Amino acid sequence: MVQDAARREPVLFLHYGQPNVVLMSVEEFQRLKAAAGEPVPPEMLRRHAETQNGLAPDPLGYDTSDLATCALEMAAAALSGRNRDAVAKEIEQVERRFGLAHIERARDRQRATTAASDG
Repeated sequence: MVQDAARREPVLFLHYGQPNVVLMSVEEFQRLKAAAGEPVPPEMLRRHAETQNGLAPDPLGYDTSDLATCALEMAAAALSGRNRDAVAKEIEQVERRFGLAHIERARDRQRATTAASDG
């Protein structure tokens, strides 16, 4: 639905009330690049759809082709703590990528404040 709207006109996304991302059609992007006298990246000029066959390899080595088995193996590893360091690193990367690290720090500060006031 958002993509349909973006094909008609640019769609503005806000983050905490501030403009953050604009989604627009390839044609509009190309028009703006041309108007600015800038080259259009070659990947934007492709006429054929690209698809990726299969899934990217799982960073922890799980076989994701069978999701039920994969989920059971992940659960067993989580309960045993076998991949604790790798999982913590992956979570940290995701938090950093999506700007969520500050949320965890705020939770830690809240927990410390609560523990101090309870003690």
